[in-house]
Amino acid sequence: MTATNKELSRFLQDIIEYKKRVNKFQRLENEMRYLDKLLELARRNLSLRELDELIDYIAKIRKRIDELGGICEKIREELTAIEPEYIKKLSKAREIIIPLKNELANLLRSGALLEKVINKIVSTYDELSEIIKDLRKSLEKMEALEEQAPKEYLEVIENERMRIKEVLKDAIFFSVLAKPPIRKIKDAWNLLGYSVSLKGGSNEKSSMIVSGVYISRDLSTILLEISKERSISPDLFEELYKHIGIEFGAKDPEDLKQKLLSEMGISEEQLLASHIREFLKERKFLSKELEVLLKPQYTRIEFVQYDPERLIIEEDQRNIRISEDLIIREVDAFKAPSLRVFDSSEIIGARLAIDNYNYIIYTQELLPERGFCLIMLKRNEKGEPEPALSFVKSLLEIVQKHGRKALPFIKRIDKSDLLWSLRLLVMRGLKELNLTETIALRPSYLFSFCLKYRIPVLYEEILENYFHALPTEFIELVNGKLKLKLPIDPEPLSRVISKKNMLSYAGKEFIDLIGVSAIRGDVILHLVKRLSEEELTRICAEYDLDEKIVRIAGYNPKRVLRILIYKGRIKSLQEYRSVKEKLGIKSVKLSEILGDINEEDFLRRFLLRNSMLRGG
Repeated sequence: MTATNKELSRFLQDIIEYKKRVNKFQRLENEMRYLDKLLELARRNLSLRELDELIDYIAKIRKRIDELGGICEKIREELTAIEPEYIKKLSKAREIIIPLKNELANLLRSGALLEKVINKIVSTYDELSEIIKDLRKSLEKMEALEEQAPKEYLEVIENERMRIKEVLKDAIFFSVLAKPPIRKIKDAWNLLGYSVSLKGGSNEKSSMIVSGVYISRDLSTILLEISKERSISPDLFEELYKHIGIEFGAKDPEDLKQKLLSEMGISEEQLLASHIREFLKERKFLSKELEVLLKPQYTRIEFVQYDPERLIIEEDQRNIRISEDLIIREVDAFKAPSLRVFDSSEIIGARLAIDNYNYIIYTQELLPERGFCLIMLKRNEKGEPEPALSFVKSLLEIVQKHGRKALPFIKRIDKSDLLWSLRLLVMRGLKELNLTETIALRPSYLFSFCLKYRIPVLYEEILENYFHALPTEFIELVNGKLKLKLPIDPEPLSRVISKKNMLSYAGKEFIDLIGVSAIRGDVILHLVKRLSEEELTRICAEYDLDEKIVRIAGYNPKRVLRILIYKGRIKSLQEYRSVKEKLGIKSVKLSEILGDINEEDFLRRFLLRNSMLRGG
């Protein structure tokens, strides 16, 4: 309810009267401190005889200090009596917030027990909620006062308004940690893929879409990421002309462009990949090659505050209308986690077609860095597993550094087709196996190649680049089939699993993670413990290793494995598994490490981890 002019006037009077008393109290306190300091300096620097000569002056100073103390005590009582309600709420908020900030600082500095810190934050929720409610009312009054108050009071009002905003920001931060907005985040994710247009704007189909959900670093705001589809390049029109130029009777790419504009009945600004793809699909011209060629590309342009009461959501048209005041162009934010969970029976073993690949779903897992994700094995059009291109590129760089002396059959790596280059290397390097191009990049053959040529890449590091993760929020079930809500490339597990985070869940006994793999129904972490002196001596003796080198490697079995591969001590995958067992490397299910963590606990940890770098 909006405050009346009379209430605002009274509110202003209360603030002014209180600030006058505060200023008087501070002046008197400063005088007391000055006189105390004067006496202290006299005692420290003057002799007894000199002090005796000044005894009358000292007595007068002490008397003045006593008088000031009495006046200050009286003013303190008056301040307590006339203290505005918002001042009391600010004091109460600080009593709660300052200890919590200290707990977070201790968590960063010394790794204090996370559960203990979280429990303390959760216990403050009810009190903070009440404080936030009252401070927001006071802030509304302050903002109303700024429009009405005389100029001489504007500075006071502005200072008080900023004090409230600063404390309110911290109070909201801890209240969100105490009770994360699960429902609101899920509702925001439901708008993924919706087109976006301005209120009062054109009804033409927009090239802007909701491409993600973010949370501001101070946890105060949920944001919709708005992206715009990129225009079609001349090169793409050249490719389109090769595929459909004849069907449209076009004589060149520019003529094809004009014919598409005419037949689609749209403006040149709307001639986008997604619109052409829909048009060709209706005309039954959309081949698999064209579908991949016309994959829309998006660029983020801004964020929009997610406020359901101020957005117009047109579900039947999958569109939202926004007003200019909701647009935020610069904000420190992080991506919200995926919270959607599918019925496992509907998705395990299912295929998801993306571009020219089929992704086979092995499991649905909660990943601390992303939220709920589908874990999938990437297979090419021939049904064979294929590694992430980023991994292929880094592996080829390692191979090149290894030198032609170790791999004499290397002549040239074709950078325009890295997958073919790697296939060729494996086929030539393992020519005794008579591998075909189709099967050459199976993980076991790729690892055999690394072992033969002493390339220190671990088998688990290979596997984690065949398995990919896709947040569940990007998927929908339509008539029993899985479909993407908008174009996205799944990420290899090597990119989405944080070693540091996983070790924090796994426990202090583990010092490293050698990689990640997947089985039907679970993700597997391959964890290592520090070698004991006895284990180190035994391994070095068995595999003829210099103990000094292993000690320099920090007693870390992961580094020992690399050393063994580099020195040619491991000849096969079977022997590699045997060495892993001797080194005490454990394969543990991710579900066992995370335990029975519920949605709220996960989100609380996620928000806390991603907001720790905030200022203030």
